[in-house]
Amino acid sequence: MSTDLARYLKRAEGAAYIGVSLRTLDALLAEGEIPKIGVGSRVVLDRADLDQFMAGRKSAAAQTKA
Repeated sequence: MSTDLARYLKRAEGAAYIGVSLRTLDALLAEGEIPKIGVGSRVVLDRADLDQFMAGRKSAAAQTKA
């Protein structure tokens, strides 16, 4: 079940959602920069965690203009 509004995303979907390669996403996961959820042998990502990660990456200049 994969929809545009799905809360939990596969790794490839999560990478596309934040605009990075799968390799970059895997590095971020390995460094603990983005939380991951293990489901059996699979990893899923919470869309809210990805949104929080991206919000934390905004530059100070962008935040003062908002």
